[in-house]
Amino acid sequence: MKKNIFTLVAVIIAVLLFTSCKSVSYQARNVDVINRDIVSSPTVVDINVDLTKRVSYSDQHFVKYPQAIGKNQVEECALQAARYNCIMQNNIDVVVDPVYKISFKGKNKAKIELTGIAGYYKDPRSVYNDVKSFEKIDMETVKKYLYFNNPTLIQQEGNVNITFPTEK
Repeated sequence: MKKNIFTLVAVIIAVLLFTSCKSVSYQARNVDVINRDIVSSPTVVDINVDLTKRVSYSDQHFVKYPQAIGKNQVEECALQAARYNCIMQNNIDVVVDPVYKISFKGKNKAKIELTGIAGYYKDPRSVYNDVKSFEKIDMETVKKYLYFNNPTLIQQEGNVNITFPTEK
């Protein structure tokens, strides 16, 4: 009788241990346009940084990331989860200048602490309108702006010929 009770208790504990596992996946913002019929143009936004509002997120315990293979993927998953939770908990658009501390346990468990500054999107506009707004500014200033903010627009070194499109 005692053996049956012990076996029953052991089975119940094993079932509880295996059914209590929780897997959560987080994803940062991105735009994937797969359908070639959909035209996507880059959007430019300014970020209003509120230097008076520090934001943070901290795991209460080690979180298991079963989809991650290796320490680097566990770290990336934990960082994405922390950014997501920090943004949602603090009702902000972006964590500016995030710093984090991460601890590992085993192959795919991590605990993270993230701290940063609150950032809010403002003045969304297309890249076309952003560049167009520099029409009245000298070209050297425009080139410097493009070089520091979107260097992929400048394809060649040396002389860069930038012309503003005309509205139809």
